[in-house]
Amino acid sequence: MEIKFENVTYEDKLKNLNIVFKKNQITAIIGSNDFEKSTILSLIYGIKLPTSGEILINNNKIDKEASQKNLKKIRNNISYLLDDDEQQLFNINILEDIKYGIKNFDEKKMYELLELFKLSEEILTKNYMELSKGEKRKILLISIFLRNSKVILLDKPTKGLDYNGIQALIKILKREKRLGKIIIIISYNSDFLLEVCDNVLVVYDKKIVTMDVKYKIFKLNSLLKKANQQMPNVSLIEKKVLEIKNKKLGNRDNINDLIKDIYRNAK
Repeated sequence: MEIKFENVTYEDKLKNLNIVFKKNQITAIIGSNDFEKSTILSLIYGIKLPTSGEILINNNKIDKEASQKNLKKIRNNISYLLDDDEQQLFNINILEDIKYGIKNFDEKKMYELLELFKLSEEILTKNYMELSKGEKRKILLISIFLRNSKVILLDKPTKGLDYNGIQALIKILKREKRLGKIIIIISYNSDFLLEVCDNVLVVYDKKIVTMDVKYKIFKLNSLLKKANQQMPNVSLIEKKVLEIKNKKLGNRDNINDLIKDIYRNAK
């Protein structure tokens, strides 16, 4: 399975996009314009339709003539976490929010996800208005992962999450990737993206600037500045070590692995 953009243009906001998203891969989208990035997800989900060009998802086509029947079929295989929590939560108890729209509800998996996110079972009886921002995000993520969709779209998934919540999310995403999912993430959290994603797509000034493996993109400070993205702490430390010791280290996804590498090289 793959998602393929062929010369996709959306109004005057995005121009001539040619991209391929593949299964068993997590792709990050970065760029200075939030609308451009979110529009790519909206085009995949069929909320917005291309002005020209087409998107192919598992041999189903999305273009400006796409029918609602075809879009509904496509959406059955996609889970989409929006940036705004309030658009996806309702004024009912949390259990009903989690189960909403899920055909084959897996209660055992729900409790496993609650435990990973360190949420008590009591939260299921609450109203979403009683929850913190972080708790709302966790509940929406749990609902997303329970849908078992082939495609997962996440717009700023770490918003409101503490360190432990982000680590739980990383663990879940890596597991979902191994199950053959296509996962696409928008986030300003470069440390999170470095640890979890495989590739980075850079969108700037209405078009794709580049798409490459994360280790290359997250070392290009000038490109990251254009994309309004911080260089990950791991990349910053690697850069400093290279300047001081003139030693090139291996690519690392997190600080702990990098420290071990520095220690080994110091011997």
